[in-house]
Amino acid sequence: LENGSLPDQLFVISKQYKDIILENCPGLDVRLASAFRFSYLYDIKRNNLNNDKIFILIALPMNINDSIEILNLFLSITNINKKIEILVKHHPGYSKAEFSKKVPEFLNDTFNVTSDSMELLLEKISLLVSSASSVTAEAACLGIPVAIYGNRQGVTLNPISNKNNKLNNNIFYSKEQLEIFINNSISKRNYKTSIKKSFFVD
Repeated sequence: LENGSLPDQLFVISKQYKDIILENCPGLDVRLASAFRFSYLYDIKRNNLNNDKIFILIALPMNINDSIEILNLFLSITNINKKIEILVKHHPGYSKAEFSKKVPEFLNDTFNVTSDSMELLLEKISLLVSSASSVTAEAACLGIPVAIYGNRQGVTLNPISNKNNKLNNNIFYSKEQLEIFINNSISKRNYKTSIKKSFFVD
């Protein structure tokens, strides 16, 4: 803003984001605009979650090193509840063959590789694990607990406000932190949808 490199008007997808920007740049002309790419969230129904099976989705980031680290942390957990099924989805920037070659852990028997659409997955999962991805915000506004892998080289991108579904302390750097978050999240499973309140303009 001080260097004059921002546009005269800035459009964002929710009042929450608008407030954050105005807190730092009160003189900026910030307005709301519809988030068309997220409109499918209004059609997702999460009424029929399977009580006999708990699905955790690992939505892997484009960063190969982060993907390897996240999968290795899961592989180091030895006492995962038998009701839990771990789904993994590689970043769409790679084909399955490309990604498997770069990240051999992806094909470990502990994980079930899925090619289902995010729309289908968000209807049935109980927990999402990812890093620096917009899907974390999408899942959180549907009431799904989200664990975000902490960046070792720089700032961790966490688009989820602590006010949203009380999903604070959701960044993990170790196996122990991930285990605590998983256990706390799957024991509650009663988070409420807050699309209109916290995130996207319809």
